[in-house]
Amino acid sequence: MAKLLVTGDFHIKEKFIEELTPQFNLILKDIHTVDAVCIAGDIFDHPKPSSIEICTFINFITSIPNKIPIYIIAGNHDWVDKQNAAIDWVPYIRPNVYYHHNSLDFTIASKKVKMLHCNVSESIVGPEDISLPGGSISQYTSYDIVILGHIHKAQIIKKSKLLALHPGSLIYTTFGERNDTKGYYLVHIGDTIVPEFIKTNPIPMYQFIIDNPKDSLEKINKINKNSKVKIIFKGNINSLEFLKNIENTIKVCSKKFREFKYEIISTDKGNIEVKQKTQLNLKELLQKFYKKEKVDKKIQQLMNKYIIET
Repeated sequence: MAKLLVTGDFHIKEKFIEELTPQFNLILKDIHTVDAVCIAGDIFDHPKPSSIEICTFINFITSIPNKIPIYIIAGNHDWVDKQNAAIDWVPYIRPNVYYHHNSLDFTIASKKVKMLHCNVSESIVGPEDISLPGGSISQYTSYDIVILGHIHKAQIIKKSKLLALHPGSLIYTTFGERNDTKGYYLVHIGDTIVPEFIKTNPIPMYQFIIDNPKDSLEKINKINKNSKVKIIFKGNINSLEFLKNIENTIKVCSKKFREFKYEIISTDKGNIEVKQKTQLNLKELLQKFYKKEKVDKKIQQLMNKYIIET
């Protein structure tokens, strides 16, 4: 019997460190029960990590006992160029670290394991479980276990006796992941291979569409302030009332939530009605309105595009 701990796609960057640290601590609680650790790439979010980002990863790796082998591959976010990755130095951290910047093969409990940072045609991604182009997992049937990074949605792919899996990411990094369950795998290896998914506890992520900003506060009030939220406003941006309601919602959300993003989709690109009570031209009227109402810059750009430029 043997047990693998499978994780990856940390995307360490300073913005995520506070959230990633408790997830690393959760992994470390399981670490004394496993025989090996696999980290399937994208250690960092960009190829020039800061000293704080590097130290975060080193602290995690050096918290794993020397007797436990650690298998690491690079991901697309780790690559500096075609020959070099930002993590080529990781084998020098500890003698129990085994690294390759493309793929790794090893054997554990008589089972052949392959590690790659890519999707296959059977992988699914996003809220709607879309398949991406790629080679089939069937090309790896000479292995018993295939560990795949790159896709942030945790999932298991089976082909005959082969078990392939994406451990996914530990936290939500983009709003396209909002419906995913985050965690890592413990893979129990004996006569059979049994994957066990362990959930992490990332900051929750929500995305929703609002076509009546007046009613948005009711939805917003139900969401915990320690959340990542994206709102898609959909409506007639030629209505000053609609834009004002959006502006008020943005102000509330920007103050309330840990992370807030928004998008505005116009359903009517017609010209706006402006009752001119002065001799100011349309552009001057708008600038006066922006200043008085402290209109967000993105909304200003949209109004300029559809009002002044049409």
